[in-house]
Amino acid sequence: MYMNYMRVKEYAGAKDCLHRYFDKMAEAGPQSGSEDYNMCFRYASLNMASLYARFGHREMALHSVREAVRSAQEVNDKACLHHALVWLEHLAESSNAHGVTSSHGLPDPSLNCTVVNTLKYTPPTELPYKVFSELAKALSHRTKYLPSSLQGSLRLASNVSQMTLCSSLWAYYGRRHMSSLVSSNVINATSSHTSKGHCAEPECLALCVLSNHYFDQGDYQSSESILGIARQSFARPYPLSEVWNKVEQCQLADRAFYHADTQAMSLACENLLSLDPLEANLRRVRLYCIQNHHQRALDAVKQILSADELKAQSYASLELLARSMIELINIYCELEDYSSATKYVVDCIQITSSNHLSYQHALCQLYAAHIQLMSNNAEEGFNIIREYLPFFLINGSCLDKGRAQLLYTKCRIARVKSQTEDVMQEVITEGLKLLEKARSNFEHCEAFIYLKDVLTYMALLCNMVGKRELRNQYAYQHKQIELKLSVNSSHTQFSYTI
Repeated sequence: MYMNYMRVKEYAGAKDCLHRYFDKMAEAGPQSGSEDYNMCFRYASLNMASLYARFGHREMALHSVREAVRSAQEVNDKACLHHALVWLEHLAESSNAHGVTSSHGLPDPSLNCTVVNTLKYTPPTELPYKVFSELAKALSHRTKYLPSSLQGSLRLASNVSQMTLCSSLWAYYGRRHMSSLVSSNVINATSSHTSKGHCAEPECLALCVLSNHYFDQGDYQSSESILGIARQSFARPYPLSEVWNKVEQCQLADRAFYHADTQAMSLACENLLSLDPLEANLRRVRLYCIQNHHQRALDAVKQILSADELKAQSYASLELLARSMIELINIYCELEDYSSATKYVVDCIQITSSNHLSYQHALCQLYAAHIQLMSNNAEEGFNIIREYLPFFLINGSCLDKGRAQLLYTKCRIARVKSQTEDVMQEVITEGLKLLEKARSNFEHCEAFIYLKDVLTYMALLCNMVGKRELRNQYAYQHKQIELKLSVNSSHTQFSYTI
């Protein structure tokens, strides 16, 4: 009854159930020993703290937690003390100073305070291997003194909590494939163990990470299937439903962007607004761009950059800051204001390199190469994109792989435009082969708004080398793509100068 009331967020019913349960335990008396009898009172305070916290009564929750801590210290109950310290940490004002994952409701006790404190006092500027090393030490310390009767479930809870944080860190450091592998281990651990412990939140987060991984690779059927498992396991009004619901709306908005479907994208942004306003507004920036409302896009992204959430030097806020700056750079590139774009590229590269945001750093370099190309410095642009192309091929999404391959080809062709016709024709022929791979990536993730761009460029190159039949074929495919799009958007990431 208590769990059902908590699921539907019925405060009075949940509190009444707790009171009745522990009243009956107290009336039963010390039948199986005074220690078990006293344990009832310690965990009563702890459960009341959990109840108060989940309904937003922070001060009352803190009072109950402190009472549980005092009771546990009196009898040296290490297990209860561990749980109490977890809740005390999450209720503290600075508990999320350097949080990696955002807290949806109050996290489960499996996200133990030792591990959370490791990240709290490990700034994002710390070297990645040191962060992972500290996490491993925290887990060892967390489980070393557990009572033997509780080691099974609590050790599992600690393991999946650490793996969930490691998955988030791998994603933060731009190694998305590693993030998905760790999340697969979380799912395997929670599904194969007979006593799962408090693993609901790590399991839900792992399912969402896997869904996003398959989404990035263009496997939308697998992504939807995994998200369906999360939808079924954590159905509304379960508090964790907000986690998969946010992921679902982000994916809907991104697919609508690929199709230039402004109506569907606007609807997804509206739905996302109540779950994560910053994410919703960040996707609205893209919406304004495909509608050619660049001034509205500039105002929106600058409003995001001035938000208080981005001023905290946390893992999550720094990542969002970098993504926002990349959107701003993209707008200036579309407006061909390369001097303003360069300023933000330099700032973004500094932020991403100092905080080890590898993926966002590579995206910034992508725009730096584009700016060099548009400034008639194709040689420098080619050197930049040649350095970062392998990163995208290993860690990038289908979309970003295609974008990197397209820009690499453009820079390579532009740098030999002053050479002989034979050299030019040879480079263009090789470039068309790479553009076929870029086209395949765009087709796989159904990014029609980018597929239209690459087909235009391929037709232009075929015309230069006299391949008129192939040129007409690409032009016809371009026309078919335009018919698929809900609007004939003039939005392009990169211009076609050679």
